[in-house]
Amino acid sequence: MRLLLGWGHKRIGSVVAKMYQSLATPGKAIQFSEEDTKIQQQVAQVMQQLDLNLTPKTLKEYFQDGIKPLATVVNLLNFIEDKRAESEIELLRDLLKPSEHVIQIFKRLGEDFKPTSGAMALSQDLSYLDNLSVKREDELTQEEKALLTEYTANIREQMIKLEEIYSQIKIKFGNFKQGGAGQNPLLQKKLDQIERIVNTQITQQAITSTATNNLNTIIENIRECLSCTREGSNNDTNLTFGDMNKFNLYSQSETQQKGSISDQIAFVEPISRENGSQSMAFVLDRIYGTNTPTILENQVDAVLKKYRTIKQRFPNIRLFIFVSEAAIKTGGTSMEMIQERLKNKNVHIKKESVEVEVAESATGDHYIEFGGSPRAAGKRQTNGIVII
Repeated sequence: MRLLLGWGHKRIGSVVAKMYQSLATPGKAIQFSEEDTKIQQQVAQVMQQLDLNLTPKTLKEYFQDGIKPLATVVNLLNFIEDKRAESEIELLRDLLKPSEHVIQIFKRLGEDFKPTSGAMALSQDLSYLDNLSVKREDELTQEEKALLTEYTANIREQMIKLEEIYSQIKIKFGNFKQGGAGQNPLLQKKLDQIERIVNTQITQQAITSTATNNLNTIIENIRECLSCTREGSNNDTNLTFGDMNKFNLYSQSETQQKGSISDQIAFVEPISRENGSQSMAFVLDRIYGTNTPTILENQVDAVLKKYRTIKQRFPNIRLFIFVSEAAIKTGGTSMEMIQERLKNKNVHIKKESVEVEVAESATGDHYIEFGGSPRAAGKRQTNGIVII
């Protein structure tokens, strides 16, 4: 282990191969560099400590075949260290600590914020704070609004970065486990234990996502805005769910009898792309509730199903799907990660900045959280990915 941690598996493997050749074919001149000689001496010391003869057979048994399970562990440790996982987690902890100014603003808005609040929590509560600063913006100065936006945006960006690191480590661990354990039962047992940790989630259930504009279904499943299923009141944003160009995307777990764990809005609006072309698109807004990359992918799949049904009936229609940056970030992912997740779905994906022309609602106030003012109709520029 000391050798592996000090020199790395590839370097040791190269020197051991030279040592093997020099022992197997004594007449052949093998060149060792100064660094090679240091490794050669340390290998010889280990063999001496184990009371083993330095022969081609023992080199192969202990330093070519036998070292592989240990190399698997060291390679994984080095990979995690290279990704700076620990320091990135520590950075998130620092970002979660609100400044005194942020604390005072949220207290004024009715939240019991304190230095240990840590954005209250992540995921759902982070979305709640974002939403609070938008809905109560008339009580905030521009500087205060910018400060709150920066606070939650920095946390969200760091969460996305950690999600990327986690995905990379998970893939790398799977590769190591598949190819590195060999017949070593102790290592295999330890890797099985680590695998349960790496792949464990709070709940592992099948998730079903649905796209609908049926108002009764929306009332039953929406998680924000409507006060339809409990005592309360809301403004006429509620009425805009009667607009025929507005769909609700919601997700349910396999054990749910009613209600949803997540929802978001998909608008059908005209868009202008970077190449000057114009078309219609399902435009996905931010996610509420459980907001994970898998939930976002599921809800995109639900829209894809509707999109493909329409395209089969009207092959020449100029219709796309646009997943806004707001949807991607609140889904706990990045444009690169969601593109990677969607690449096997037989679609063309491109990262773009598009102009969305939001139609005036016939029934009430808008509430739109991708690019531009949340209450205004008309044209707005926003980044995201176009799916064709």
